[in-house]
Amino acid sequence: MNRENYRRECMRLYKKLRYPNASLIFRPPLMMPPADMLNDFEQNGDMPITKSWYMDPSHSANSDNNNNINKQIPELFQVNARISQPLGGYNEKILNEKLFNNYITGKSVAVIGTKIPWIEAIASVLGASKITILNGFEWIHVYDFLDRVLETKELENFDVIMSFSAIEHTGLGRYGDALSPYGDVDAVKQVHCMLKPGGLFLLGLPTSHDGSSYIEFNARRIYGKKRMDLLFKDWSLLEIVKSKDNMHRLYILRK
Repeated sequence: MNRENYRRECMRLYKKLRYPNASLIFRPPLMMPPADMLNDFEQNGDMPITKSWYMDPSHSANSDNNNNINKQIPELFQVNARISQPLGGYNEKILNEKLFNNYITGKSVAVIGTKIPWIEAIASVLGASKITILNGFEWIHVYDFLDRVLETKELENFDVIMSFSAIEHTGLGRYGDALSPYGDVDAVKQVHCMLKPGGLFLLGLPTSHDGSSYIEFNARRIYGKKRMDLLFKDWSLLEIVKSKDNMHRLYILRK
């Protein structure tokens, strides 16, 4: 894809994220995809919905909860910055010892999908030059970032982007987002647009033991070979690091 077509495709993806189709946003979330979208969600049989694991976290997005989280931020940074301890929901030292040490120092870093700033704390301690948090709370809302990019048409903003426990939920409607069978694929393409040439994407994904791909709707996707072939199409895979449970894995990708 030439440069102009690449820029055009990036702007299309940004607009799709910034202006989602309101008819595909459901509150409360749907318990199953609409019948006319089911085949696409299941990737023509390559990513079947194997069970229902239904969640409705809409109550967690109220302002009181936002205020409580923001009040906790200084304490969380102090606790999470102790990088000798296992951090975050992964409960693994691999995140703060093996991976971040070689990828963060002096880099401009963006974190996508964060609620509690344990990733950001590690990046700060390890010397990131700038940390941008794109989320739905008070730090920098993703829509504010998109408004700026769509106005300036500026791409390739960051050296490193990190995302843990986020991509697998995208497009399932769980968090009030628009239903999108390939929402996770689009999200990874959007990250590609945000990274500078040669930039790194540190992506945490739940991964199956047998190489199969499937959905536990509306909670999450579990990744196997066929779905990851779509996700990683335009990337160089540098490293895979397994967690103790051998399900949550970290993929180090280069643009």
